[in-house]
Amino acid sequence: MSNPEYIFAASSKPSLPWHEVPLIRATDETVKGYGQLVDDPEGFEIEIARWPQQGWRPIDQGPGDEGGWVEGIFPVQDNQRFLDRQGAVHARVSADIGQEFGVYLSCPLDEPKIKDL
Repeated sequence: MSNPEYIFAASSKPSLPWHEVPLIRATDETVKGYGQLVDDPEGFEIEIARWPQQGWRPIDQGPGDEGGWVEGIFPVQDNQRFLDRQGAVHARVSADIGQEFGVYLSCPLDEPKIKDL
């Protein structure tokens, strides 16, 4: 493995002031408002809550408070869209487009984009 090549000399880079950050031991009291310490993840019930609204844009009704995850096989044929239980098109699905293991799509599932894969 070769050493990295630096574009700039360290002396030419701007420096920022140091900021002291205290080290705080995580306890039920110190994490209050941020989360909880969990000793038994299997028996821990997770609260599903809507993400808080920030700024001027309202949160759409419906999304953001269902929580959880779904595991299973969701067959998708060429040029079809996979709809989740709420009827929304998934942004990422595994689509079978004729390859042995399918393709992982991170794009809208419209016909031109599928054909480009």
